[in-house]
Amino acid sequence: MKDNTTQFEHLLGIQGSHFKWVHLLIDNDTPADVLQTLSIPKAIQDSLVAQETRPKCLSIEGGVFICLRAINFNQLAQPDDMVSLRIWMTKDMVISIDKQARSLRSISEINDAVNYGVVFKHPADWFHMLLEKISDKISDQIETLDIGLDLIEEQASLSMDDVHRQNAIDIRKEAAKMKRFIAPQRDALEVFSRSSEFISKTHSFKIKEQANNILRYLDSLEVIRERTVLIQDEYRHTIAERQSERMYVLSLVTAIFLPLSFLTGVFGMNVGGLPGIDNLHAFKILMITMSCIAVVIFLLMRYKKWF
Repeated sequence: MKDNTTQFEHLLGIQGSHFKWVHLLIDNDTPADVLQTLSIPKAIQDSLVAQETRPKCLSIEGGVFICLRAINFNQLAQPDDMVSLRIWMTKDMVISIDKQARSLRSISEINDAVNYGVVFKHPADWFHMLLEKISDKISDQIETLDIGLDLIEEQASLSMDDVHRQNAIDIRKEAAKMKRFIAPQRDALEVFSRSSEFISKTHSFKIKEQANNILRYLDSLEVIRERTVLIQDEYRHTIAERQSERMYVLSLVTAIFLPLSFLTGVFGMNVGGLPGIDNLHAFKILMITMSCIAVVIFLLMRYKKWF
């Protein structure tokens, strides 16, 4: 089979035990008969071309349908916008499907490996290599997030003024999006390792190891989320502390000028009988008195260690 949806196909395996690998690139206009010619069960065909998919695994009619998510390395794409890969696997055929313009780098790497002579004895061997490559890239992306967070924490330890708060928010969002797809992927691999009748115990053990790797990645993403929360809490605490300090200073200034404001208000009333109206030195006396009151209040605050 070779049409405009088939990116490549290989006959793999060893003598007496071959299996075929076909990789397709599809879009919304891909005709349904393309999948029918590959003898894919009708119950699976809709899942293979679905617009939105989450990681899952289904055993049906002697084969396994599994959907995976991987880091998006396509041009102008965000890594957390994870690429969907659909796979239909039997003991003698593997069909992998990508979306147009959202191809998976790990598939291209395996294709290159086949072209260089790498031998897969069984479809599960091919699947295990795919999982390793997907897992390595997820690990690298988590490490990138971790390094970025280390830099932000280092800046925060020196001065919160140097912290780019939006960077921490972006890291938290990216970690949350990755966790959203990686968590069900572990469950899908667990189901695959238990329900696939045509894989050996050795293959099942290897796939469970990949599921355990995903569990460690989930723990790392949760730690990243908690670290970003701590940074944001520290940032909010710093802002609140500064606002509190400014309000405290304003309170002290208000406490000093409150009695002075009372005096200016009293002597500023335009009524008869106010003392000092006819005294030429009354203004000087009032200013000296107010200054002495301000100094006394200031010294009292210092004595009380209010600042």
